Amino acid sequence: MHGIVHSATMCVMAATACAAVFPGHSRADVVYTAAERLAGRVAISASHLSIAGRNVDWDAVLLLSLDASGRSISAPHALRLKNGDIVPVEFLRYAAGKARVLSPLFGQRDIEQPEIAAIDFLAAGRQRGGTEPRTLYRQQGPPVPGTLLWADASRLAVETPLGIITLLREGALRYVFSAGQPPDLRPGEDEVFLIDGARLRGRVRVAGGRMVLEHSVLGEAQLPQSAVSLVRRNPPHVRHVRRVDLARRELVASPPPPAVLVEDEQAAMVLLGPCEARVAEASGLFRAAARPVNGCRGTVRLRLLAGGKTLHEQLLAPGSGSAAVSCSIPDGATLAISVDCASGIDFPCGAVITEAHFTTAGQAAGAAGSTRLTASGVTEGPTPADVNRR
Repeated sequence: MHGIVHSATMCVMAATACAAVFPGHSRADVVYTAAERLAGRVAISASHLSIAGRNVDWDAVLLLSLDASGRSISAPHALRLKNGDIVPVEFLRYAAGKARVLSPLFGQRDIEQPEIAAIDFLAAGRQRGGTEPRTLYRQQGPPVPGTLLWADASRLAVETPLGIITLLREGALRYVFSAGQPPDLRPGEDEVFLIDGARLRGRVRVAGGRMVLEHSVLGEAQLPQSAVSLVRRNPPHVRHVRRVDLARRELVASPPPPAVLVEDEQAAMVLLGPCEARVAEASGLFRAAARPVNGCRGTVRLRLLAGGKTLHEQLLAPGSGSAAVSCSIPDGATLAISVDCASGIDFPCGAVITEAHFTTAGQAAGAAGSTRLTASGVTEGPTPADVNRR
């Protein structure tokens, strides 16, 4: 879980509470092109996708969202790269400035330390440990600052200000080499989200009935369709709404109903009303999918506004499935996404927003297709360096 924020009507929910309103769910596959949104079951052939009786050329796909009910690739550890990727691996050893890992996707690889932000001694979906550079985090005991010298299957050594210490690897959570914001996506670079929380960036193509990822650090890998949750493509005319980017994160004592604005590993936002999120410098056609949070007790009113004017409004009944959201946004406007309970004061009452992006008529829409979200009542500014960002 990433940023948890508040405004005058917001208070913070813990990760466990957030998970309670946003569990996994079964749904249809979805394909977006510049012209339409198609829902059904996706089949991959030599050079295109088939969905809802239609063939869609891979070059025309802007976003592919797959049913997350399949079994994912599993690995006991995770490697966090400086480009922002979270790679499921089995960590074998670290020595002479290289990490040797065994990846279910890429096979055995030796990764140079300058490419690595952190080593998680836990699976990709179990995010624990701090973010301070050159620090080892453990299940028991304080963090150990220093330089990781080597690590094998049972032990590791850290050079600390007090000298070199050797520790059992059992109980280690994470070693952080460096922290910082990952670079922007390069033009044409795609993002792949796996259903176990891993994330990869690179160029994706389809060949022989499979998706193939070309990764700048790890090489080439075939991606089993059952393990993929989302593929976001980044041509110049597409801008994806990404994670929350806020200047501060605070705990406040406020009465319910609380509001949460967060992106999880599957690129989804949870908005518990009443609350409002804003996207600056929006333009073009905004498209997304919205559904009520799990256990929603009231009818959710979702509104899209610009300049104080309501551009789109729709109701989400408790227990209903995902509904398409589409609205044209004036160039340069600030888009406000407002969520409240249309049926009175009920809690929980909120929406999960997925697949959110803008398309424009052939014009480049920002650097590497990046759009950030800010919360009402919170000033935007630099985010603390955090290798958890993904």
